[in-house]
Amino acid sequence: MAYYRSLFLFFCFLFAADISSAASLLPVCSNQLYQQGDSYPKYYQQSRRSKCTKEWVVLIYMAADNDLTPYAFWDIYEMESRLAGETNLGASTDRVDVLVELDTFARTGIQRYHIFQSDENYDANLRLEDFQKKSEKNIHSPMVKWFPETGIGSLRNQKKRFQEFLQWGLEKYPAENYMVVIWGHGEGYIGQHFETPQVRDLHAREKVTSNLLTRDMVYLDLLDQMDPAQFVIAGKPFGGVAFDYSDKTYLDIPSISKILGEFNQRRTEGHKREAKLEILAFDACLMQSLEVATELMEAASFLIGSEQIQNYLGLPYRKILDYLQQGPTSYDLAKQIPELIRQAYTEEGYQAVVNPKMARTFTVSSLILSEMRQQLLPAMLELSSALKLYLEEDFTHPMEFSYILQESASFKGEGRDLGVFLGTLLKLLYEENNQRGLSTAGHELRARAQNVLQALQRSMVSYAYGDAYINPGTDENRSYLLGFFKGLTVWIPSNPDLFVAREKELSKSALFKLQSGQIRWPDWLAGVLSPIE
Repeated sequence: MAYYRSLFLFFCFLFAADISSAASLLPVCSNQLYQQGDSYPKYYQQSRRSKCTKEWVVLIYMAADNDLTPYAFWDIYEMESRLAGETNLGASTDRVDVLVELDTFARTGIQRYHIFQSDENYDANLRLEDFQKKSEKNIHSPMVKWFPETGIGSLRNQKKRFQEFLQWGLEKYPAENYMVVIWGHGEGYIGQHFETPQVRDLHAREKVTSNLLTRDMVYLDLLDQMDPAQFVIAGKPFGGVAFDYSDKTYLDIPSISKILGEFNQRRTEGHKREAKLEILAFDACLMQSLEVATELMEAASFLIGSEQIQNYLGLPYRKILDYLQQGPTSYDLAKQIPELIRQAYTEEGYQAVVNPKMARTFTVSSLILSEMRQQLLPAMLELSSALKLYLEEDFTHPMEFSYILQESASFKGEGRDLGVFLGTLLKLLYEENNQRGLSTAGHELRARAQNVLQALQRSMVSYAYGDAYINPGTDENRSYLLGFFKGLTVWIPSNPDLFVAREKELSKSALFKLQSGQIRWPDWLAGVLSPIE
């Protein structure tokens, strides 16, 4: 009897091993860490890194070939340093690897680094001018791969560069969980574009400046027009992320979705089961929108980003890496990152010391993409149908709607916080009900708006924002409707001119193409914002 029981348990073990992921069958990595000055190829070979699996790998794609170069050095310095008051558990360890692909404004090539914590203490007194003087020579971590920026072997096609970075990380650094960070300038959604990069000039470069560096960072009155960025290719619409000033390239949202889909496919083949990128984070401005999220809803489990102009200091990497060393699940990490950002910006956090304004204006949210797909998007289509009927019911309704759109707050590019928009809509219906009672269309619209609010709440792991959205101040006419702010925008322009300017581009988005029966999300927008003939 004991023999058959042992045989049964043996076959159970084989079955369990067969359905386990290939990564989990790899041996656990040794606790040997790279020491500054060591030979990295020798360290990599001795650690047998490609033959073992770690709990987490963080792949950070730093597009700093622009005015953000000093901020890239600042962030890497933060990853490597020991920060007073933090646990300082490390960057790359026996359970976590942190890999950075860096492209700066200098012609020093494309570099990949394996980031390790050094013995250097973080100097909270350093400022932007200090990092403007730094270069790659100040990075302690080993550079493990290098590409030329021009000529044979160069990767001037940024989409190809991003794709190869992810595939390289997947092959050389196996892990149970992956987090991808896209770092750089961001403008939100843009459809797929194919730019022809301009030939790089061979003359000495003039110093590039950005009006974003000198502009007041408090973007509360956001009815301003969309400024063309200095890196924009002639005729390029507003949108995109990871802009490269030298090559005149960037990442569009459908290309990111395609590249991450291929990354997931490679992981699935290795795991013998479906494997999806755990966390995608945008360390960039204006990327946490429903248009971007819908395009990427099959690419990752969680999406983290800001709907606002973001602090150029970026994510609080020291806090995030220390938390990562504690072995969180992907859900726990996605939930905790907004809180870590809040701590860094407020409560005398180390980033608030550098830029105290961001404690007032920052926004961040963490979105569950599966919940968004299953709950939020269907509710949005039902809301569109109800909005269309409501606007067609009475000739005064479009005028009332136009007024509240012009008076309510939006962000750069005319993205509006979805929660605040729903709150404004419910406020309008509340006042209408008090004055003359709600019609059938009004009752339906109110029910659908409440459904979207509930679905939005279920789709959010967590979110955080500054007190500007709680108390705008005596000099502000904008209302952010306390309790409705959620950190996810949707494109709702305030006037017909802005609608015409971007409608063609947004029509390419997965959100605008989404359909249930005859219902599409943009149907109601045309009703209130189409130009008068």
